[in-house]
Formats: sequence, structure tokens, C-alpha cells
Amino acid sequence: MKKILLMTAIVFAGVSANAQYYGGYYKKQPVYQSIEQYPQKSNYRPSGNAPTWKSQSSGTFSSSSFYRNGMKKTNKDWYIAPRAGLGATLGWDDDLDNAVSPVFGLAVGHYFGNVRADVEFDYHMEGDVLSEGDLKIEYSQWDLGANIYYDFDLSKSFKPFVGVGIGASNAKLKASAFFGEVEEDETAFMASGAIGAAYHFNDTFALEMMGRYRYLFRDSGIYNLEALAGFRISF
Repeated sequence: MKKILLMTAIVFAGVSANAQYYGGYYKKQPVYQSIEQYPQKSNYRPSGNAPTWKSQSSGTFSSSSFYRNGMKKTNKDWYIAPRAGLGATLGWDDDLDNAVSPVFGLAVGHYFGNVRADVEFDYHMEGDVLSEGDLKIEYSQWDLGANIYYDFDLSKSFKPFVGVGIGASNAKLKASAFFGEVEEDETAFMASGAIGAAYHFNDTFALEMMGRYRYLFRDSGIYNLEALAGFRISF
């Protein structure tokens, strides 16, 4: 009798170690040797130098399989990304010069596998578009938009990406002379396209660089060319 009880306990423990409970019975889970064999591998994304994989949905990949194959499931689906760089505003239809000025931005986003989406606010500081004698005209701009990116898994750390975005842009011209200052601003729809790359040091911190084209749908038809760098913190 003791042998029967002992054998029953051993079998039950073995089933429990690699099984899930499905409405009254246990179903043995398969053991995958790599994430490529997992039917729902699109629900996981690599992050950092180590072969870690990030779950984007509940999935059924057992924790024992993760740790047996050196994989770790994390829950860092969100990120924040401060950015800074230089932006040029071109396409004026009159005698104004191209404005070149610093750009600062902040994005908050979410990962969906290789796709990620964020909401971003950025500001183009004032840049001269005309300076003749006492007359000086400066241009500045702020943008609020939504972006979507696709990350290419070239390696566990280096990930190029492409992205598109839409939103609203507010452009301001400020003219100053001996008689005082005059300001004019206009808010218009804008669309953008971006290409860049990120280097992931781990599943929390990454450095990124990107170039972006942004078109403002306003009467003058101006557009931005931006070179940006920053970092991304996942949480």
C-alpha cells in the first residue's frame, strides 16, 4: 500500500510540473527547445543582450520551458522616450530662409510584438528665417502626434526601425523691428515618416537615433527634416 501511494505521489508531481489544468483534467504542455518552435512566438519579443522574450499576451509558454532554455518572460510593455536634435524647416514660398533650430521631444508608447505605437510631443525652438537690418523674423513650432513603428530583429541588441505618424502642428512666425513685435500662428494637420535604429543594452534601456520627414498641410506647404537622438526606457 505504501508503494502504491508513493508511486501515485511521484506521478502526480511529475504531471503537475509540466501540465496545466483544463476544466477538470490535466493536459501535458509541450516543451519547446527555442522560441522559433513556439506556435505563438509573435506574442513575444526579444529584448536586451540576453535571449529574453517579452510577452504581449497571456500565451501558454510554460515558465519551466523559459528557464530551461535560458529565456525569461518580462512584463515591460510600456516605454518612455526623450529625444533631442536639430530640425530644419524648409519649403517657404516667399523670401524667407530655411529655419534651423534645436528640437526637443518626449514620447510615451506601448509594444505590440515587433510593432510599437506612441504619442509624442515635440518643440522646435525659435530659428531665424529673415534678418535684415532692424527687421527680424523667427519661426517656432510645436507638434502633437501619434506614431507607429516596426522594429526589425537583426540581432538581440541592434534593431533598425521604420515609422509613420500623423497629428497636429502649430507653426508660429514672430516679426520684430523698431516698431515692436507681431506674431502669427497657424495649427494644421501634419504627417511624418521616420527611419532609425536602436541599440538595446538590456530589456529596460536602449539608445536610439532617427531621421524624420514631416509635412505640414498649410498654405505655405512647409516641411521639417529632423535628426534626433535619445534613449528609451521600458517599464
